[in-house]
Amino acid sequence: MAALLTRASVKTRLGLESDDDTYDVAIDAALPLVTEWFEAYCDRGLAQRTVTDEDIFNNASRRVYVWCFPLTTLTTVKVDGESVDGTAYNVAKNQGYFFPGSSRPSVEFAEHMQVTYTGGYAQNAVPEDLAQAFALAVGTQASVAGVSTSSSSSAIKSIGLGSGALSVAFDTAAQQGGITGAFDVSGVPVEVQNSASVLNRYVRMRA
Repeated sequence: MAALLTRASVKTRLGLESDDDTYDVAIDAALPLVTEWFEAYCDRGLAQRTVTDEDIFNNASRRVYVWCFPLTTLTTVKVDGESVDGTAYNVAKNQGYFFPGSSRPSVEFAEHMQVTYTGGYAQNAVPEDLAQAFALAVGTQASVAGVSTSSSSSAIKSIGLGSGALSVAFDTAAQQGGITGAFDVSGVPVEVQNSASVLNRYVRMRA
């Protein structure tokens, strides 16, 4: 799978010299794994990729939210089996949804849509806070010397799975929940715990 950052970008953020290959193998192994963890926590695709025929069922809103965003290019939309050119819709790039204008094909009350699009952050355009959190998480997973494993956010106290949603309770008693994802997130790695204060800014909001 695509990684949120390149190895070179992670090494720069961790203060490693570009020609120091001590941790290259471990970093390469950590890149897709940490990307998967971050995306599971946020219930959205973060790394840029092309998504083909994403299924959306029983849409009851004029807004159609996709899983991977920012939504760069909307290619095609199939509304109850009928294909529509994606350029027929308005796109809210950073919010990750599209919607019809007054004279554009309706998506409200569609039983089944399939959406093909390009979404996610390009590796050179990842927000700085997210990029730094990702690099530190990769460094922790790759056991890079000097990378702290202490949590920079409230420690996770309990994890509960209910009705397909992950609910995470922190020692502060604050709730960070309502998250759903395709990955098994029954255990939250320390790398994600350390990044929670940043990742909470990127959790997918639903209509």
